[in-house]
Amino acid sequence: MEQAIRAIALACIIHPSTKRLLVFEGRDRTRDLTYNRPFGGGIAFGETAEMAVRREVMEEIGVEIVPQRLLTAMQSIFVSENRHRHEIALLVECRFAENSLYAHDIFPDLEGNGEFGFWRSAESQTTLFPDELPQVLASFHLLG
Repeated sequence: MEQAIRAIALACIIHPSTKRLLVFEGRDRTRDLTYNRPFGGGIAFGETAEMAVRREVMEEIGVEIVPQRLLTAMQSIFVSENRHRHEIALLVECRFAENSLYAHDIFPDLEGNGEFGFWRSAESQTTLFPDELPQVLASFHLLG
């Protein structure tokens, strides 16, 4: 199987009053690692990062978002589930289209993979991916 670099877009949705980040919890069984990551996924050919995060968040938790700005791009080379991976992640600051959604604590998983959404505090000890994400969000003064 040919290895390829995967381009992804991640939606950085920050709760306006608590400054918590919307994430899901994932699990790498081969490393016995639990982690958090913002919602998002692969960028399709001809799709912008902003289009990709809107589509991915709608598919994953059924919520309409409004991309605000491209924060940065970051590169990750890692092993997950015993597979070598190489990703270029475009981080997009987003907000909910409907402000009433910020009152929700949990966002249901529509894809059936157990990755429901929740608000992660900056103090959480769970690993956050991509690795440099906390520093990027802090540099933009987005986390509380």
